[in-house]
Amino acid sequence: MLTAAAFLWLGVIWLRMALSAAPQEMREAAPLLTTLAFLAGHNPYALATLPGPASLYGPLYPLVAVPFAMLLGPGLAAMRIANGVAIIAASVILFRLCRRQGADRIAAALGTALALAGWLYWVGPTVRPDGLALALCLGGVALFTRKAPGWRGFLPALVLWLLAFAAKLYFVFPAFVAALWTFCTGRVRLGIAFAAAAAAGVTASIVLLALLFPGWPAVALGSSLGATVYDGGHLLRQAADWALFSLPLLAGLLVLAAGPWPRLRLNLSDRSFPAFAAWSGLVALVASLGGHTGAHMTYFFHLLSPFAIIALAGAAGTRPAVRRAISFAFPAAILLNAHWFPWRIGAFAEAEAGFAEAAMLIEAARAPLATTEFAPLLIEAGRPAPENGHAEYFAVALSHPPPALLAPLWPPAAQLAHRLRRLETPIKDGLASERFDLVLTNPFGFGLIPRPLLERHYRSDGSIAITMPWADQHWQAEIWRPRGK
Repeated sequence: MLTAAAFLWLGVIWLRMALSAAPQEMREAAPLLTTLAFLAGHNPYALATLPGPASLYGPLYPLVAVPFAMLLGPGLAAMRIANGVAIIAASVILFRLCRRQGADRIAAALGTALALAGWLYWVGPTVRPDGLALALCLGGVALFTRKAPGWRGFLPALVLWLLAFAAKLYFVFPAFVAALWTFCTGRVRLGIAFAAAAAAGVTASIVLLALLFPGWPAVALGSSLGATVYDGGHLLRQAADWALFSLPLLAGLLVLAAGPWPRLRLNLSDRSFPAFAAWSGLVALVASLGGHTGAHMTYFFHLLSPFAIIALAGAAGTRPAVRRAISFAFPAAILLNAHWFPWRIGAFAEAEAGFAEAAMLIEAARAPLATTEFAPLLIEAGRPAPENGHAEYFAVALSHPPPALLAPLWPPAAQLAHRLRRLETPIKDGLASERFDLVLTNPFGFGLIPRPLLERHYRSDGSIAITMPWADQHWQAEIWRPRGK
């Protein structure tokens, strides 16, 4: 009962968040700007407008969100609903995959619920491409695992995985896992052919995306390569948090390992792909992505949890002891991880009040300037939003030269640097001349707004209480006015 009630209320909270006018994550404006460019018939990755509306994740999610924006109006709600529909689609596919592996409906539903909780954690259901990429990724898995490995399953799956690549780069990962698994199951030539096809597909996708969207290589590939860091301590902290979050999954695995039935092991049969993919995801996390400091547990929920859940479903089948272990662990997991979610529905009204106050200041200003979290308000008011979440990663991309193989697709470094100066210079000149009659900032860093220059020409004129309930963030935003006025 606790599990059902918790997920029912989580669904209500999720819907309330999706429809909220208040930003729920620092960079929600970034994909929205890309969608707005598509709606206006512009290329968001045109070199003449970089970094502007160019999304670092890729063009597919903002493009898919266009009909939602046309139907519901171009705003945060339409973008979140597009992501939400995709998350639901991914959940349905995962449920079907669990059932195909032999799980009964209750076990499949519990596994899907656990995966969904991870996908809804933190910034997952906000204005992000995660849901679309997950749906495409798992859709590819469903196509590939319908029958024994063959081209009829691999090629349509590869199409979906390449589309996922255009939404968020690392979701092409299953294509290479499928090739390696095919090779390891004794189909050596077929596995090598799959790997060659996957590599050719990724290469063709990169070239096509670069031709259609000239700024995409620098923005998407460059920022991803430039922002790559590895923190072993962060990996361990994430792993511990994920283990607690995934308590039902681990409980099922422990009971399965202790029981008299066949263990969950990598036997490389035709039904072993989910387990192989889970182990491959774990290797990827330990080797690289798990140490990335920018996305707490997100990579675990994308690359490990879904495949481990499907593998457990296949190994457990309809065994009641495993299902009971998962069921009993769920209430404990809910209580131990409740702090990750905003259960109080009134928190969204409070967040909207803070942003409404900021919106009134922006509406009354002649020339407002603001940090990233206020970009959706500037966009809604028809004002420029240079600090929108794109420029930060664009600057990261500029600081890292492209790999030699990708250099021919990269825009000239001098042109990219010129585009960044074209963005920075009006802001610095405007602050120095006190042209902006309102500046709103957060305490985390100012991006394109130099703090010393701001303090030299502007005075503090109060603050606004800002909260983002879904991301569990709250701070006092500062209001600045010109010193000469």
